[in-house]
Amino acid sequence: MSQKRKKEEIAPYIKLKYFSLPKDGKGADDFICFQCHKRSYKIGSGNSISKNPEFRCEKCAILNYAEAYGFESLEVAESYRRRMFDVFYLFQEMLIDRILKEEKKTFEELTDEEYGTAIELANDIWRDEKVVPREMKEDMEYLYYQEDIEEEINEILDSISLHRVDIIK
Repeated sequence: MSQKRKKEEIAPYIKLKYFSLPKDGKGADDFICFQCHKRSYKIGSGNSISKNPEFRCEKCAILNYAEAYGFESLEVAESYRRRMFDVFYLFQEMLIDRILKEEKKTFEELTDEEYGTAIELANDIWRDEKVVPREMKEDMEYLYYQEDIEEEINEILDSISLHRVDIIK
């Protein structure tokens, strides 16, 4: 990330239609942070596929993010770190909206299978570096206004075909 893109101003929340922020507090993520060695109830980052999994609490994840990207304020670092996830969730929602429009359905009418397929498709598109390069993702994370992020996502979605392919067996 270039220094000129970084802002020392808290990024506003992205408003999501279908997803919501998890509630803080005790939950399923009861663990000891690998970095600060304190008990935590919210995983901030980690590596679960290594031989010895390492999980960090939210506080340590934010500290590491601030250090890695040169943020002076932890509040600002937290807001932009949150955007890494929220931009992706917004991408998923906008792709779902396009599918709903094409299928002439509402979100509530989606079956669990259709929802899962839509999320899988969004994940595949998002991970495809030819469609959404890492630099493009970072650029979107540092756009201040949600409307600007949505415009970028619409350009991505306009560039791909979402038409259903039925295979006759």
